[in-house]
Amino acid sequence: MAEQQHKYQLLLGEIMLLFSAFTCSSIHAFQIQGSFMAHKRSHSYSYRPGISYSNTNDNDNPQSFFDEFDDADGIGFITRGTSSNLSSKETEIIDGGDGEEELDDEIDLSGVTYRQFKLGTDVTLTNFVGSLGFDEIVDWEYYYEDQDENTKKKIVVEPSPLDPTQPKRTRSSSGSVIRVYLGQLTGTLGASLRSVGMDSRIIAKEFVGDMAANLAKAELSSIAKMQTELIRRETDSNEDTFMFSSRVSSPYSSWAKTARYRNTNDSRSAKEADNSSVLQLVQLLQREKVPYVYILGKMIVDQDQQQIQDWYRTFGVIPFKSSSIWILYEYAGLRHAGLYAPPADVRKARLDRPPVKRVFGIPFLSAPIPMLPSWQERANYVVNGILRKTLEAVASMHENGIVHKSIGLNSVILSSVGMDKTETSSLEAKSVERLVIKLADFGFSTTISAAATDKSYKTTSTGINRSPFFAVAEDLHALGFIFLRVLLTSLAELSSSEESPGKIGLPPTDEDRLQRLLTEVFKKDMGEFRDYCEAEEVWEKVVALLDDHDGAGWDLLQSLCFARERASANAKDGMQLLTARGLLSSPFFAANR
Repeated sequence: MAEQQHKYQLLLGEIMLLFSAFTCSSIHAFQIQGSFMAHKRSHSYSYRPGISYSNTNDNDNPQSFFDEFDDADGIGFITRGTSSNLSSKETEIIDGGDGEEELDDEIDLSGVTYRQFKLGTDVTLTNFVGSLGFDEIVDWEYYYEDQDENTKKKIVVEPSPLDPTQPKRTRSSSGSVIRVYLGQLTGTLGASLRSVGMDSRIIAKEFVGDMAANLAKAELSSIAKMQTELIRRETDSNEDTFMFSSRVSSPYSSWAKTARYRNTNDSRSAKEADNSSVLQLVQLLQREKVPYVYILGKMIVDQDQQQIQDWYRTFGVIPFKSSSIWILYEYAGLRHAGLYAPPADVRKARLDRPPVKRVFGIPFLSAPIPMLPSWQERANYVVNGILRKTLEAVASMHENGIVHKSIGLNSVILSSVGMDKTETSSLEAKSVERLVIKLADFGFSTTISAAATDKSYKTTSTGINRSPFFAVAEDLHALGFIFLRVLLTSLAELSSSEESPGKIGLPPTDEDRLQRLLTEVFKKDMGEFRDYCEAEEVWEKVVALLDDHDGAGWDLLQSLCFARERASANAKDGMQLLTARGLLSSPFFAANR
């Protein structure tokens, strides 16, 4: 065992030594690398917090940060007092750019792409909580062309893992393109929501620049489609489900039309009708427990000089830009799966440092360190709470015809059925029933049918058309590494090494390192990877958990992590398609209840 452990430690050390060189390398599609050619085997994105806003508590006033917006393409500061409803780019999203809005009930029955709330009248922003950027991730495949003129076959090769000019994966990061604020719905709508016991808090995102405008368009389109599918199913099954507004005759178009006319000349009655539509929409989405962070509409920000001057004083950040697009979301909390699976030293610090009670914001008393649930309770929470419910959310998304294309730890929101949205991400959490999983960050999403024309998924060196199933497989592949990281961090048994007393001995578990281990070191052999994990004392119980029921956990990870390979084989051999819904029947979930 000691010899095997030493072997894997040497391998890991070699990977860590080369990792910095690999991540700094960049190549382009079909660029010659020595005697090989290279092209994109897969192309995906992952949202990344530009500022770590996720530690914000529901009852705290988060610290504000100054953010320069490194890659903002929008216009600079506004220097003259002007008032404008929509930027030209935002109008294009609504009406397709032809200047005349066409209401298409088949596209958005919920009306969120047409509805425009007004800052100060309908919405109040309370805190700036951070910014978001994204990483562009490319997995490369190398090949050379057969010289036979009759075949011209592309033969896949494996470059040397020691050659930094031929990386298997590259990652490039954007600057901050989205700013995130907390706020509340006010006025009649906010009061109506609170009167029926619903939350009037919202999250507002400011999309800045041309790149961010495309992200906003994709988010609006995908989430509106999923909300529309829900409304269509509910209306088809029960025509009396909703009390539609009397202002319009067609129940299918009432929510969309009240949204469209919310800010017309007859603003008071139009707004009252749309407030009623929003209330009904929120009740439906909450009742059906939709597994995504739903959208309420967009927001208009009047660009007067006084408001611009007040912005920095209030939030401590550069004022909004004239070209910004604002979208309002439900408040599902700011805690994501990455906070339940942080680096080991962060987890240790949380255990060693007792929480501090505050009176009027002033530290007063140190509360006792809470008792952690047993390992088995935490394992059940992770497996049947976080993992299973995330898989259910992805299954629902795919069944609504949407692929995410950027699923990461930050995209999986750990919310709660209660008002305190932080309870389910704490180390003491163990109630599966109180946990609500929501998918977020749909900026790179698209429909499954549209993925069939996406060149990123079109062909590989084998020339096989892998769309649209490969787009679905990309989501499952990303989900596999989320599962792997959550398991190997949150359920690790923390220990101290003899060489460094007090220091936690947990091997690196970031996605890129796990990818390299599975694909390059262990050549996609999950059995070899299992032996590597077994050699680490901190993962002894995790390995036993995955071994249960004849290795059901390893089988599930194999299906997810290598879903792309199976999708390619399916296209060639006509094998059965792998779906998130099908994977929910894995014995791994039933075995750990």
